Amino acid sequence: MRAVAGRHEGRDARIGLAVAVDGLADGLSQRRPVAIAANDRVAYFLFCGKWDLEGRRLDNDARLRLEFANGKSPHAGTGAGP
Repeated sequence: MRAVAGRHEGRDARIGLAVAVDGLADGLSQRRPVAIAANDRVAYFLFCGKWDLEGRRLDNDARLRLEFANGKSPHAGTGAGP
């Protein structure tokens, strides 16, 4: 599993994205969870969003708790919450 911390500006962002795509392809080909940190605070866990960092399956409630804990409101854009 690879974790990539990228910045949103210039060269660092391009390098981070290239490494992240490589890590995602590697993880999917080996059926492992892949973590990509969009910045220092928010992490998105990819592999259909069904796995945590230890490779345990997450149900929908656990995914929402994980997203909320990482600063992403599960209700963003729905008008149902902050």
